[in-house]
Order: sequence, then C-alpha cells, then structure tokens
Amino acid sequence: MEAVIGVDPHKHVLSAVALDSRGGVLGQWHGATSRRGVEALRLWADEHAPHAIWAIEGSTGLGRRLTMALLAAGADVRDVCASRTADRRRRRPGRGKSDSVDAEAIARELLAHPELPRAFKAVDGGQPNPQREELAVLVRARHQLVDAHRRLLTEAEALLGELPGWLDERLPSGRKVAPRLAAAARLHRTGDRLTDLRLTLLRAKARDERVVSSECAHLERDIARVLKEMNTSLPALQGLGPIGSAQLVVEVGDPRRFRSADAFASYTGTAPIPASSAELQGRPVHHRLNRFGNRRLNSVLYQMAVVRLRVDPETQSYVARLLAGGKTKRDALRILKRRLARQIWQTMIRDLPFQLAPVAA
Repeated sequence: MEAVIGVDPHKHVLSAVALDSRGGVLGQWHGATSRRGVEALRLWADEHAPHAIWAIEGSTGLGRRLTMALLAAGADVRDVCASRTADRRRRRPGRGKSDSVDAEAIARELLAHPELPRAFKAVDGGQPNPQREELAVLVRARHQLVDAHRRLLTEAEALLGELPGWLDERLPSGRKVAPRLAAAARLHRTGDRLTDLRLTLLRAKARDERVVSSECAHLERDIARVLKEMNTSLPALQGLGPIGSAQLVVEVGDPRRFRSADAFASYTGTAPIPASSAELQGRPVHHRLNRFGNRRLNSVLYQMAVVRLRVDPETQSYVARLLAGGKTKRDALRILKRRLARQIWQTMIRDLPFQLAPVAA
C-alpha cells in the first residue's frame, strides 16, 4: 500500500485521516456528508494520497454514500467493523476519543490487516449486487418485525397473567402465548371495570399481532422469491430453509473472498483455535472453542445442526461416532457445525457459475 485513508462517518459529518505505508500521518479532513462534501473529500484525497486504499467504518451504513461515490470512481474501498476500532481504543486508552482519533484508528486497522473485506463483501470491488442488497433489506425488515412480535407477546403475557382465575380457565392450556391471546380477544365483557380494561388491551394486542404476523409472512414470501431469482441451491440443504439461506447470502457476500472451506469455517466461528504452549514433537496440539467470528452465521449453523440431529439419520450416525470416539456433546456439535460450514461454502461456490451466467433475452 502506498497510502491508506481511514474514514469515520456520522449522520452529518465525515472525518478522514490519511496515512503513508509506514503509518505516518499525511493529513486530516473534516466535512459534511452531502454530495458537495463527498466531492471535496475526494479532491483532498487526490492531493494528499492519490493512490490510497480507503478504509470506511460501516461502509454499507452511514458511509454508504461515500462508498458508492468512491466505487464509481474506481477506488479500492475496504469495510472496517466498528468493533475493531473499539478494541484498538481499549488497548490505547490514553489517546482518548474524537473523530480524528477514530479515523486514524480505522486507517491503522487496514495497515495492520491488509486483507480486510472489500465494501459490500465483493471480490472485484465493483458495485453492490442488487439482488443481495434487496435480500439484505428484506432480512433486516423481517428481523425488526420478529422483534416487534416478541415484544407484543411479552406484553400480552403480562396482561393474561393478571386475568381472574375463572377467566384464565377458559383460555387454552399450554405455554404458547399466541393461542391464549387469540382466545382472550374473543371473550365478552364481564362487568368488572378493571378486567374489561385488560380484555380491551388484549384485543388491541391481538389485532397488532395478526398484522405483524401477516407482514412477516409477506416478507418471507419475498425472501423466497429473491432467493429463487438468485439461482442459489442453499434452501435445498436440509435444516437451512429460506430464512437461514437469506442470512447466509447477506452475511457471506461473494464466497470467493474466502480461500478455502476452512477459511470460511473460521469466519463463522466454527473452526477451533489452537491453545497449546511448549509444544513437543509427538504431542497433540490442543484447541479451544472459537467464540469469535460472525455470530449471525454461527447461529444459523447451530440451528441447522439441531434440525439435522433431530431428523437426519446420517447426521445422527456421524455424531454417534464422534461420541463413541470420546468427544463430548459440545465438541461433537462444534465439529458438526464446522462440517456444515464447509458444505455451505462448497454449495455457494458451485452455484456461482449459474449466478454469474448472463440472462438469456
């Protein structure tokens, strides 16, 4: 690298610091996030670091406008996760915190780790994939609806617990809140002012729950449609389904940015971390659980593993062999998740020729 430029984007302000290849500061810049501000930042960069690689914290979020402009100009843009600069700040508490300090920390992250992912998790540094962007919007919207649905049921459960015992006996038994809420919404007035107030609130919660459930189902149909348009075979993998497949496509981006299936497993946090000291020839190298990596993908792999353990005889036999070999249940589940991560990466690589092929007129 001849030079790097770290950018700390905010809602209305951009802060940038340029460093040379040895980490020396070449200059600082502060300005607005408007189109004029972005153009001014590019002119400043052409003057101070004309061939720099850009490192932007949150390149698909607050830094998206700048990222799009830089990619259109042919620049090399890397994405820096906010947790990286937070860790750097904790290691050097004497520096304090300011926009300039953060921008410099972002640039130094790229100097220290030249293989940081490109913007939009691409390989060639081009514009974002429109279908993957659409899928990201749909997945984010569904997560928000799922959270809203969970809050609704939690609030309804508290109201259901306050109903008189003779009313509670008329509701379905069981731990699921949604059927009990629907039944409570059909109850008539009792004549007791406080009880009737609770029933009125429960009826409103039931209406909101139906709306949220309907919107969530609509989003899931849209997600399945986009996955079909993308020619991915991930939904066909047992235990994954459309939602898990969509999460994988959004979080992984272009699978070619991983050198191998093992590199992808490490990214998902399913590959173990070496944990040995004073190693001697002939003695085993010890490993420990990896608690880092992409936790969203780790969660998808966990759910996939649990489903397969429940319904897939081949997976059940594989885990049984691991347990017979002395592995604990936790170790066997970790090994299974790593195996599934390799299978997913190989599937995504096999799908690439069909996704990159031109569409016939």
